Amino acid sequence: ETVKRLNDGLETSITGLIGPVLSRSGTTAMWALAKDELVSFDMELGELDRYPAPGAVSMVTISKGEIALLSADGRVTAIFDDASLIPGEPLAVVPLAFAEQPRSMSEDEPCSGGDNNVQLRVELAAQNLPFLQDLPSPVGLGVTPHLARRARQCGHEARFSNVLTAQELEVGVLIHQQAETECATDPECYANFLVENAQVIESYGAGVHWVSGMASHYELGADWVEGMIRSQLTDRFLFFGLSVLAEVAHETDSRSKEVFPMEGTDKAKPWKVSSAEVVEYSFEEGLIALYPGDARAAFNLAGCPNLLVRECLLLNEGGGGEFFEEDIEVLSLLLRRRLAERDPDGGAAWTFHLPDIGVWGYTSGCSRQDGVWEGDCDARLLQEWFFEIHQTFALNGALKWSRPSELPWP
Repeated sequence: ETVKRLNDGLETSITGLIGPVLSRSGTTAMWALAKDELVSFDMELGELDRYPAPGAVSMVTISKGEIALLSADGRVTAIFDDASLIPGEPLAVVPLAFAEQPRSMSEDEPCSGGDNNVQLRVELAAQNLPFLQDLPSPVGLGVTPHLARRARQCGHEARFSNVLTAQELEVGVLIHQQAETECATDPECYANFLVENAQVIESYGAGVHWVSGMASHYELGADWVEGMIRSQLTDRFLFFGLSVLAEVAHETDSRSKEVFPMEGTDKAKPWKVSSAEVVEYSFEEGLIALYPGDARAAFNLAGCPNLLVRECLLLNEGGGGEFFEEDIEVLSLLLRRRLAERDPDGGAAWTFHLPDIGVWGYTSGCSRQDGVWEGDCDARLLQEWFFEIHQTFALNGALKWSRPSELPWP
């Protein structure tokens, strides 16, 4: 039950020690397994604290601040030393929600009637708005121009405008609508196409602070990066997967929705580009900034282990539009890894994907008391997570909730 440092012979006692022992490896202490507990200790100070670890038989350091415990039943549990994630410049984090159905004319919906209609989309978005306003962070809201057009045509302009102009939200235009091929290959026509789509959102009194959804336009011959530069809509592109690469087709490549960049140290590092043909590298003279994040729907994070996102959708796996504790645990894991891997000198940014506010009922089954959601609903589960992250990291300076327009320029 003794740990001995070989270079100087210093020893410290750990009751019940079964091994192994881990050095600091980016954490604030050394670590050991002692019976059914994980023990933090220092060679000079001895034991610092003990944490329950029932059934743990081995452990290994994964990255800064992260320890993986292996249990006798085969389970692997990630343990973080949160104190080790605090030092350094903060990670700028933007939660991204969406109002995107119907996405385009090819997926149109009636004003009312049937299972899915424009009135339902707008009413649900309005019902979910108080939940978004009760979070400790602002929220980026991606909106499709087609939904905005249909809301106006169906007489719901005022109701939808209340959502888009809410102070706690910062709107971006999500352009899923495809340009005609002749227009896509004409730089001036394509830039005008982007402007016309953004103007639909701006006509509601909401500014357009970021854009997304156009990476697939490259397959039609459109250089969407050049289009952003020419149109001068914004210089910020958020929310994308592997199909942001020119060689990965959005609809036909099974990898298209996977997280990009793939290297851990790049997953919170914005970069600048000048052409849609080459977006995997950062260019000093680039005029458009790409901000990385996890574009997977957060309620699918735990339900599809070892599956591509496309496979998950095809097999109808995942959360089915409902959050579970396991999804929150994976979201916590992803955020902590981005904190661990961020550049301590600053400039790090990350986004994550909240469900469509016009599709999922965040607040169904809950009550609201003084801005706190209680009961059996996604709003309670998510708000509790936001509060925990805010208290642990934001108040200690490791994380900064951000609007898309406030994200650090790379």
